Amino acid sequence: MRTFCLTIWVLASMSGLTATGASAEALFTSEEVGATIQGTVETSLIWTVTGSQATCTEPSFAGVTEAAESETLRVVPTYKGCTAFGLPATMSNENCVFVIFSDGTLAIEPVAPKASCQFVIAATSIFGKCKAVIKNQSLTGAVTFGSASEGVQATFGATGVAAEVTESTGVCPLTIGSHKNATYSGKLFLSAKGSWLRWHAPSNRFVAGTAGARIVETTLKTHVFDIGAFQIECKLTTFEGTTEAVESGTMRVTPSYSQCSNAFYAISLVNENCQFVFHATGGMDIQAVSLEKPCQFKLTISQGPLVCKLIIPAQKLEGVGYVNGELDLRVPLNVSNFAEVTESKGGCWMSVGERTVGYTAESTLQAEGSTLQWAA
Repeated sequence: MRTFCLTIWVLASMSGLTATGASAEALFTSEEVGATIQGTVETSLIWTVTGSQATCTEPSFAGVTEAAESETLRVVPTYKGCTAFGLPATMSNENCVFVIFSDGTLAIEPVAPKASCQFVIAATSIFGKCKAVIKNQSLTGAVTFGSASEGVQATFGATGVAAEVTESTGVCPLTIGSHKNATYSGKLFLSAKGSWLRWHAPSNRFVAGTAGARIVETTLKTHVFDIGAFQIECKLTTFEGTTEAVESGTMRVTPSYSQCSNAFYAISLVNENCQFVFHATGGMDIQAVSLEKPCQFKLTISQGPLVCKLIIPAQKLEGVGYVNGELDLRVPLNVSNFAEVTESKGGCWMSVGERTVGYTAESTLQAEGSTLQWAA
Protein backbone atom coordinates (compact mmCIF):
# COMPACT_ATOMS: atom_id res chain seq x y z
CA MET A 1 0.00 0.00 0.00
CA ARG A 2 1.24 3.49 -0.83
CA THR A 3 2.28 5.76 2.07
CA PHE A 4 1.57 9.49 1.92
CA CYS A 5 3.27 12.15 4.04
CA LEU A 6 1.71 15.20 5.63
CA THR A 7 3.27 17.68 7.99
CA ILE A 8 0.86 19.96 9.86
CA TRP A 9 2.15 22.17 12.64
CA VAL A 10 -0.62 23.98 14.42
CA LEU A 11 1.04 27.05 15.93
CA ALA A 12 -0.44 28.90 18.89
CA SER A 13 0.22 30.92 22.03
CA MET A 14 3.20 30.19 24.28
CA SER A 15 0.87 28.38 26.68
CA GLY A 16 -0.54 26.14 23.93
CA LEU A 17 -0.74 22.35 24.15
CA THR A 18 1.26 20.24 21.69
CA ALA A 19 0.14 16.98 20.11
CA THR A 20 2.89 14.44 19.55
CA GLY A 21 0.70 11.64 18.15
CA ALA A 22 1.18 9.42 21.23
CA SER A 23 -1.91 8.43 23.23
CA ALA A 24 -3.42 5.76 25.39
CA GLU A 25 -4.64 2.79 23.38
CA ALA A 26 -8.22 2.51 22.17
CA LEU A 27 -10.00 -0.73 23.16
CA PHE A 28 -13.08 -2.82 22.46
CA THR A 29 -14.81 -4.08 25.61
CA SER A 30 -17.49 -6.72 26.00
CA GLU A 31 -19.57 -8.03 28.87
CA GLU A 32 -19.15 -11.63 27.73
CA VAL A 33 -16.24 -13.45 26.11
CA GLY A 34 -17.27 -15.64 23.17
CA ALA A 35 -20.55 -13.79 22.52
CA THR A 36 -21.74 -13.92 18.90
CA ILE A 37 -21.00 -10.70 17.03
CA GLN A 38 -23.87 -9.45 14.89
CA GLY A 39 -23.49 -6.89 12.10
CA THR A 40 -26.35 -4.65 10.95
CA VAL A 41 -25.73 -2.60 7.82
CA GLU A 42 -26.66 1.07 8.29
CA THR A 43 -25.50 2.33 4.89
CA SER A 44 -24.45 0.21 1.91
CA LEU A 45 -21.02 -1.42 2.07
CA ILE A 46 -19.35 -0.60 -1.23
CA TRP A 47 -16.14 -1.73 -2.91
CA THR A 48 -15.02 0.84 -5.52
CA VAL A 49 -12.40 -0.08 -8.12
CA THR A 50 -11.17 2.78 -10.35
CA GLY A 51 -14.43 4.68 -9.80
CA SER A 52 -16.80 1.76 -10.48
CA GLN A 53 -18.80 0.31 -7.59
CA ALA A 54 -19.67 -3.15 -6.31
CA THR A 55 -22.31 -3.59 -3.59
CA CYS A 56 -24.54 -6.33 -2.17
CA THR A 57 -28.03 -6.18 -0.64
CA GLU A 58 -27.39 -9.03 1.82
CA PRO A 59 -23.96 -8.79 3.48
CA SER A 60 -23.47 -10.67 6.75
CA PHE A 61 -20.68 -10.89 9.33
CA ALA A 62 -19.84 -13.78 11.67
CA GLY A 63 -17.55 -13.65 14.70
CA VAL A 64 -17.29 -13.81 18.49
CA THR A 65 -15.96 -11.40 21.12
CA GLU A 66 -12.33 -12.30 21.94
CA ALA A 67 -11.89 -10.97 25.47
CA ALA A 68 -13.38 -8.59 28.02
CA GLU A 69 -10.87 -6.05 26.68
CA SER A 70 -9.36 -6.42 23.20
CA GLU A 71 -7.68 -4.35 20.51
CA THR A 72 -9.38 -6.37 17.75
CA LEU A 73 -12.71 -7.67 16.51
CA ARG A 74 -12.60 -10.51 13.97
CA VAL A 75 -15.54 -11.03 11.62
CA VAL A 76 -15.91 -13.13 8.49
CA PRO A 77 -17.93 -11.30 5.82
CA THR A 78 -20.17 -12.96 3.24
CA TYR A 79 -22.01 -11.17 0.45
CA LYS A 80 -25.26 -12.00 -1.41
CA GLY A 81 -27.50 -10.12 -3.84
CA CYS A 82 -24.63 -8.31 -5.54
CA THR A 83 -24.24 -5.97 -8.48
CA ALA A 84 -20.84 -4.78 -9.62
CA PHE A 85 -19.59 -2.32 -12.23
CA GLY A 86 -23.12 -1.99 -13.65
CA LEU A 87 -23.63 -5.75 -14.05
CA PRO A 88 -25.18 -8.63 -12.03
CA ALA A 89 -22.38 -10.08 -9.90
CA THR A 90 -21.16 -12.46 -7.25
CA MET A 91 -18.75 -11.52 -4.47
CA SER A 92 -17.04 -14.54 -2.95
CA ASN A 93 -14.91 -14.60 0.19
CA GLU A 94 -12.14 -17.15 -0.26
CA ASN A 95 -10.74 -17.73 3.25
CA CYS A 96 -10.65 -14.07 4.44
CA VAL A 97 -11.46 -12.53 7.82
CA PHE A 98 -11.79 -8.83 8.60
CA VAL A 99 -9.61 -7.96 11.59
CA ILE A 100 -10.91 -4.60 12.82
CA PHE A 101 -8.39 -2.89 15.11
CA SER A 102 -9.50 -0.41 17.76
CA ASP A 103 -7.05 2.17 16.35
CA GLY A 104 -8.95 2.16 13.02
CA THR A 105 -6.79 -0.28 11.04
CA LEU A 106 -8.62 -2.83 8.89
CA ALA A 107 -6.62 -5.96 8.10
CA ILE A 108 -7.83 -8.49 5.53
CA GLU A 109 -6.20 -11.66 6.79
CA PRO A 110 -6.35 -15.35 5.85
CA VAL A 111 -8.06 -17.77 8.18
CA ALA A 112 -5.40 -20.11 9.60
CA PRO A 113 -3.73 -22.34 8.59
CA LYS A 114 -3.75 -20.92 5.06
CA ALA A 115 -1.24 -18.16 4.24
CA SER A 116 -3.35 -16.16 1.79
CA CYS A 117 -6.92 -15.20 1.01
CA GLN A 118 -8.92 -13.16 -1.50
CA PHE A 119 -12.28 -11.61 -2.29
CA VAL A 120 -13.33 -12.23 -5.88
CA ILE A 121 -15.85 -9.87 -7.50
CA ALA A 122 -17.19 -11.41 -10.73
CA ALA A 123 -19.75 -9.56 -12.87
CA THR A 124 -21.27 -11.23 -15.92
CA SER A 125 -23.93 -10.43 -18.52
CA ILE A 126 -24.43 -10.96 -22.25
CA PHE A 127 -22.83 -7.54 -22.70
CA GLY A 128 -19.56 -8.21 -20.93
CA LYS A 129 -17.58 -9.63 -18.01
CA CYS A 130 -15.53 -8.15 -15.17
CA LYS A 131 -13.43 -9.87 -12.54
CA ALA A 132 -11.53 -8.11 -9.75
CA VAL A 133 -9.54 -9.74 -6.94
CA ILE A 134 -8.77 -8.14 -3.56
CA LYS A 135 -6.15 -10.08 -1.58
CA ASN A 136 -5.01 -10.00 2.07
CA GLN A 137 -3.57 -6.61 3.08
CA SER A 138 -3.56 -4.10 5.93
CA LEU A 139 -5.25 -0.69 5.67
CA THR A 140 -4.45 1.94 8.28
CA GLY A 141 -7.02 4.55 9.27
CA ALA A 142 -9.74 2.58 7.47
CA VAL A 143 -12.41 2.63 10.21
CA THR A 144 -13.78 5.22 12.63
CA PHE A 145 -15.95 4.27 15.59
CA GLY A 146 -18.78 5.49 17.75
CA SER A 147 -20.29 3.70 20.76
CA ALA A 148 -24.00 3.35 21.50
CA SER A 149 -25.45 1.75 24.64
CA GLU A 150 -25.36 -1.79 23.22
CA GLY A 151 -22.86 -1.76 20.36
CA VAL A 152 -20.32 -0.06 18.13
CA GLN A 153 -20.94 1.89 14.94
CA ALA A 154 -18.08 1.24 12.51
CA THR A 155 -17.74 3.65 9.57
CA PHE A 156 -15.52 2.22 6.85
CA GLY A 157 -13.48 4.64 4.75
CA ALA A 158 -10.67 2.41 3.50
CA THR A 159 -8.59 3.91 0.68
CA GLY A 160 -5.49 2.76 -1.14
CA VAL A 161 -6.87 -0.79 -1.40
CA ALA A 162 -4.84 -2.96 -3.77
CA ALA A 163 -7.00 -4.73 -6.37
CA GLU A 164 -6.16 -6.84 -9.42
CA VAL A 165 -8.50 -6.78 -12.43
CA THR A 166 -8.04 -10.11 -14.17
CA GLU A 167 -10.87 -9.99 -16.73
CA SER A 168 -12.57 -7.13 -18.60
CA THR A 169 -14.65 -7.62 -21.75
CA GLY A 170 -17.53 -5.84 -23.48
CA VAL A 171 -19.11 -3.06 -21.42
CA CYS A 172 -16.97 -3.74 -18.35
CA PRO A 173 -15.50 -0.33 -17.31
CA LEU A 174 -12.39 -1.76 -15.64
CA THR A 175 -8.85 -1.93 -17.02
CA ILE A 176 -6.96 -5.21 -16.67
CA GLY A 177 -3.99 -4.93 -14.33
CA SER A 178 -3.06 -3.85 -10.81
CA HIS A 179 -4.82 -0.89 -9.19
CA LYS A 180 -3.87 0.78 -5.90
CA ASN A 181 -6.76 3.22 -5.50
CA ALA A 182 -9.70 0.93 -4.68
CA THR A 183 -11.85 1.81 -1.65
CA TYR A 184 -14.24 0.17 0.82
CA SER A 185 -16.93 2.34 2.41
CA GLY A 186 -20.16 2.11 4.41
CA LYS A 187 -21.52 1.96 7.95
CA LEU A 188 -21.96 -1.19 10.04
CA PHE A 189 -23.42 -1.50 13.55
CA LEU A 190 -21.69 -4.28 15.50
CA SER A 191 -23.31 -5.81 18.59
CA ALA A 192 -22.79 -8.86 20.81
CA LYS A 193 -25.77 -11.20 21.08
CA GLY A 194 -27.07 -11.37 24.66
CA SER A 195 -24.36 -8.94 25.80
CA TRP A 196 -22.97 -5.48 25.06
CA LEU A 197 -20.02 -4.35 22.97
CA ARG A 198 -18.30 -0.96 23.20
CA TRP A 199 -15.36 1.01 21.81
CA HIS A 200 -13.32 3.20 24.12
CA ALA A 201 -11.51 6.14 22.51
CA PRO A 202 -7.82 6.90 23.08
CA SER A 203 -7.04 9.93 25.19
CA ASN A 204 -6.16 12.34 22.35
CA ARG A 205 -9.24 14.25 21.23
CA PHE A 206 -10.63 17.48 19.84
CA VAL A 207 -12.60 19.48 22.40
CA ALA A 208 -15.28 21.98 21.33
CA GLY A 209 -17.25 24.35 23.50
CA THR A 210 -20.42 23.29 21.67
CA ALA A 211 -21.34 20.23 19.59
CA GLY A 212 -22.62 21.14 16.13
CA ALA A 213 -20.84 24.50 16.02
CA ARG A 214 -19.93 25.65 12.51
CA ILE A 215 -16.22 25.30 11.72
CA VAL A 216 -14.87 28.30 9.83
CA GLU A 217 -11.53 28.59 8.02
CA THR A 218 -9.56 31.82 7.79
CA THR A 219 -6.81 31.78 5.17
CA LEU A 220 -3.51 33.18 6.44
CA LYS A 221 -1.34 32.12 3.48
CA THR A 222 -2.58 31.38 -0.04
CA HIS A 223 -3.38 27.74 -0.85
CA VAL A 224 -0.84 26.57 -3.44
CA PHE A 225 -0.77 23.35 -5.48
CA ASP A 226 2.68 22.41 -6.78
CA ILE A 227 3.16 20.06 -9.75
CA GLY A 228 6.90 19.93 -10.17
CA ALA A 229 7.98 23.49 -11.05
CA PHE A 230 4.40 24.44 -11.99
CA GLN A 231 2.35 26.22 -9.29
CA ILE A 232 -1.34 27.00 -8.96
CA GLU A 233 -2.58 29.56 -6.42
CA CYS A 234 -6.17 29.49 -5.11
CA LYS A 235 -6.93 32.87 -3.56
CA LEU A 236 -10.41 32.04 -2.23
CA THR A 237 -10.70 28.91 -0.07
CA THR A 238 -13.33 27.73 2.40
CA PHE A 239 -13.38 24.79 4.84
CA GLU A 240 -16.94 24.03 5.95
CA GLY A 241 -17.94 21.61 8.72
CA THR A 242 -19.38 21.33 12.22
CA THR A 243 -17.92 20.11 15.50
CA GLU A 244 -18.99 16.47 15.85
CA ALA A 245 -19.27 16.37 19.64
CA VAL A 246 -17.96 18.18 22.69
CA GLU A 247 -15.16 15.59 22.59
CA SER A 248 -14.33 13.76 19.37
CA GLY A 249 -11.49 11.81 17.81
CA THR A 250 -12.06 13.40 14.39
CA MET A 251 -12.78 16.76 12.82
CA ARG A 252 -14.33 16.86 9.34
CA VAL A 253 -14.28 19.81 6.94
CA THR A 254 -15.26 20.09 3.27
CA PRO A 255 -12.86 22.27 1.27
CA SER A 256 -13.75 24.34 -1.78
CA TYR A 257 -11.43 26.38 -4.00
CA SER A 258 -12.03 29.30 -6.36
CA GLN A 259 -10.04 32.06 -8.06
CA CYS A 260 -7.35 29.48 -8.85
CA SER A 261 -4.78 30.78 -11.30
CA ASN A 262 -1.42 30.48 -12.99
CA ALA A 263 0.35 33.20 -14.98
CA PHE A 264 0.03 31.33 -18.28
CA TYR A 265 -2.90 28.88 -18.07
CA ALA A 266 -6.61 28.69 -17.24
CA ILE A 267 -7.22 26.62 -14.09
CA SER A 268 -10.25 24.70 -12.82
CA LEU A 269 -10.20 22.84 -9.47
CA VAL A 270 -13.43 21.08 -8.50
CA ASN A 271 -14.10 19.08 -5.32
CA GLU A 272 -16.35 16.12 -6.15
CA ASN A 273 -17.63 14.61 -2.86
CA CYS A 274 -14.40 14.96 -0.80
CA GLN A 275 -13.79 16.04 2.78
CA PHE A 276 -10.70 16.37 4.96
CA VAL A 277 -10.87 14.21 8.12
CA PHE A 278 -8.34 15.27 10.78
CA HIS A 279 -7.57 12.65 13.45
CA ALA A 280 -6.75 13.75 17.00
CA THR A 281 -4.28 10.87 17.32
CA GLY A 282 -2.40 12.02 14.21
CA GLY A 283 -3.06 11.70 10.49
CA MET A 284 -5.50 13.18 8.00
CA ASP A 285 -7.70 11.52 5.39
CA ILE A 286 -9.14 12.71 2.11
CA GLN A 287 -12.44 10.85 2.31
CA ALA A 288 -15.85 10.72 0.61
CA VAL A 289 -18.62 12.89 2.09
CA SER A 290 -21.34 10.59 0.73
CA LEU A 291 -20.50 6.89 0.92
CA GLU A 292 -22.63 6.23 -2.17
CA LYS A 293 -20.13 7.74 -4.64
CA PRO A 294 -16.35 8.16 -4.95
CA CYS A 295 -14.35 11.19 -3.83
CA GLN A 296 -11.99 13.04 -6.15
CA PHE A 297 -10.60 16.50 -6.76
CA LYS A 298 -10.57 17.29 -10.50
CA LEU A 299 -7.84 19.66 -11.70
CA THR A 300 -7.86 20.96 -15.29
CA ILE A 301 -5.06 23.06 -16.80
CA SER A 302 -5.73 24.51 -20.27
CA GLN A 303 -4.64 27.04 -22.87
CA GLY A 304 -5.89 26.77 -26.46
CA PRO A 305 -5.36 23.15 -27.62
CA LEU A 306 -3.30 22.28 -24.52
CA VAL A 307 -5.26 20.32 -21.90
CA CYS A 308 -3.92 18.55 -18.79
CA LYS A 309 -6.40 16.80 -16.51
CA LEU A 310 -5.58 15.28 -13.10
CA ILE A 311 -7.56 13.69 -10.29
CA ILE A 312 -6.60 13.56 -6.61
CA PRO A 313 -8.52 10.58 -5.13
CA ALA A 314 -9.35 9.56 -1.56
CA GLN A 315 -6.16 8.77 0.38
CA LYS A 316 -4.51 8.84 3.80
CA LEU A 317 -1.83 11.25 4.98
CA GLU A 318 0.42 10.57 7.96
CA GLY A 319 2.20 12.80 10.49
CA VAL A 320 -0.01 15.45 12.10
CA GLY A 321 0.81 17.58 15.15
CA TYR A 322 -1.34 20.17 16.98
CA VAL A 323 -0.65 23.16 19.21
CA ASN A 324 -3.61 25.10 20.60
CA GLY A 325 -4.29 28.77 20.07
CA GLU A 326 -6.21 30.61 22.71
CA LEU A 327 -9.59 29.60 21.24
CA ASP A 328 -8.77 28.00 17.90
CA LEU A 329 -6.30 25.97 15.82
CA ARG A 330 -3.87 27.61 13.41
CA VAL A 331 -2.90 25.10 10.70
CA PRO A 332 -0.01 25.41 8.21
CA LEU A 333 -0.20 22.59 5.62
CA ASN A 334 2.59 20.94 3.66
CA VAL A 335 1.09 17.92 1.92
CA SER A 336 2.30 15.47 -0.70
CA ASN A 337 -0.71 14.00 -2.53
CA PHE A 338 -0.91 11.02 -4.84
CA ALA A 339 -2.58 12.09 -8.11
CA GLU A 340 -3.30 10.59 -11.51
CA VAL A 341 -3.02 12.37 -14.86
CA THR A 342 -6.10 11.20 -16.81
CA GLU A 343 -5.73 13.32 -19.98
CA SER A 344 -2.73 14.88 -21.73
CA LYS A 345 -3.06 16.54 -25.13
CA GLY A 346 -2.10 19.56 -27.20
CA GLY A 347 1.39 19.88 -25.76
CA CYS A 348 0.63 19.07 -22.10
CA TRP A 349 4.01 18.38 -20.47
CA MET A 350 2.63 15.61 -18.18
CA SER A 351 2.18 12.01 -19.31
CA VAL A 352 -0.92 10.01 -18.42
CA GLY A 353 -0.26 8.07 -15.20
CA GLU A 354 0.65 8.59 -11.56
CA ARG A 355 1.94 11.94 -10.32
CA THR A 356 2.69 13.72 -7.03
CA VAL A 357 1.01 17.05 -6.28
CA GLY A 358 2.26 19.20 -3.41
CA TYR A 359 -0.18 21.31 -1.38
CA THR A 360 0.87 24.11 0.96
CA ALA A 361 -1.28 26.58 2.90
CA GLU A 362 -1.80 28.17 6.29
CA SER A 363 -5.22 28.52 7.90
CA THR A 364 -6.95 29.05 11.21
CA LEU A 365 -9.86 26.76 12.12
CA GLN A 366 -12.44 28.23 14.50
CA ALA A 367 -15.73 26.98 15.95
CA GLU A 368 -18.21 29.78 15.36
CA GLY A 369 -19.46 31.21 18.66
CA SER A 370 -17.48 28.57 20.55
CA THR A 371 -13.99 27.21 21.13
CA LEU A 372 -11.97 24.50 19.35
CA GLN A 373 -8.96 22.85 21.02
CA TRP A 374 -6.88 19.67 21.06
CA ALA A 375 -6.43 17.72 24.31
CA ALA A 376 -4.40 14.70 25.42
